[in-house]
Amino acid sequence: MSCTKKKRRLAVLRAKLEALLTDQESGRVRLCFGSRRLFRKQFSREENGYADHAAWKKDWQAERSSQFFVLGSKDEASGNQSCQAAVAPDGSLRLRLRLPNGWGSTSKHLVLEGVRLAYGQEEILQALSAGRVVIGATKTGKLFRKREGAAVSYRFVRDRKGWRVFASVEAQPVALVTRRLAGAIGVDSNPDYLALAETDRFGNLVGSRRIGLHLSMGRARSK
Repeated sequence: MSCTKKKRRLAVLRAKLEALLTDQESGRVRLCFGSRRLFRKQFSREENGYADHAAWKKDWQAERSSQFFVLGSKDEASGNQSCQAAVAPDGSLRLRLRLPNGWGSTSKHLVLEGVRLAYGQEEILQALSAGRVVIGATKTGKLFRKREGAAVSYRFVRDRKGWRVFASVEAQPVALVTRRLAGAIGVDSNPDYLALAETDRFGNLVGSRRIGLHLSMGRARSK
């Protein structure tokens, strides 16, 4: 890349950064449901394969309706008011999604059976089982019941294959534990390799290992 292209790229990035900082200071939030890229295609329809504005608008409305998000709350049953999950006997999830008013359906809820998550299934199950009802007291001494648990949020996304659902929970902090009785591991960083050594609690060598980084090969290719 020439020096002129680098300067041009740097100027573009600085302009974007300045615009973002200006929006942050003014509290302005820029959102475009359907993507700005597709929105701009209406101004050059022929170049993007659209015969008329109606054809573009059809794709635009489909893209804007391709996903929705259901925010979770730790104060609600199953961690969510509008989408509640229950564990089936086979380990899958049963989602009960509340439908908005004016949907045109005779039922207020949509039930999805046999939902399985490719990643994070155990974390979601733990979050669902963490819910409980506790007894609290007001300043005047009046008792009340409230629900505590983990918030579970869901994102529904439609693609060419159909609808997919993504579930998310707040990551729990992991306690760091270190014990001198367990020994120690030392790492030595070198230009082209890492050297590792393990000792027991008395300082005796248990084992060592060397991991090559192959940096010289990367340099040769970059040249």
